[in-house]
Amino acid sequence: MSKRFETRKIMVKDLQIGGQNKVVIQSMTNTKTKDVRSDSKSNTRIRKSRM
Repeated sequence: MSKRFETRKIMVKDLQIGGQNKVVIQSMTNTKTKDVRSDSKSNTRIRKSRM
């Protein structure tokens, strides 16, 4: 694993970003939220692509 640079910690509401905290990823889907099956599949694809 590569060495991480020391960064300044900041708070976004109750979420601490920076420093030695884990990386936070935010994403969006392009499916209708009422279509639970498609939305679930899309979320699963996003989650698996980030591992």
